[in-house]
Amino acid sequence: MDTGASIWQGERVRLRAIEPSDWEAYFAWNQDDEQARGVSNIPFPQSAEAVRQWAQQEAVRKPEGDAFRFVIENETGEVVGDLTTHNCDARGGSLSYGITIRREHRRCGYAFEAHHPRPALLLSGVALPEGHSHRLQLQRGVRAPS
Repeated sequence: MDTGASIWQGERVRLRAIEPSDWEAYFAWNQDDEQARGVSNIPFPQSAEAVRQWAQQEAVRKPEGDAFRFVIENETGEVVGDLTTHNCDARGGSLSYGITIRREHRRCGYAFEAHHPRPALLLSGVALPEGHSHRLQLQRGVRAPS
């Protein structure tokens, strides 16, 4: 990857907006109960068409507030995960974000590169006003099996 082209791009991953064609990756994620449980909860079953429509809506949604969703793609353009922000506290100077990596792409260093160091600094600057101390809170997207 040409890392000089964008601050959203590292050596092996790029953060980008969701595209309508990403629905298949998200549909597959919805079938993985272990991953869903680690992120938040197991979703009710959804049809492929419902996930297609969701991806279409996400692709055209304008950024607002502190909730952003980025697709993490690898050097071959494959969707390997996503990064979402939430719970921005501009007054307190904190921002939380979660990274989820698809099962078949775990332990490849993608999560580390997706948040270290440029995107994390950029996200803190996007969501938090200048002059605040920045404290980033990483919430892991996958829990170890018990």
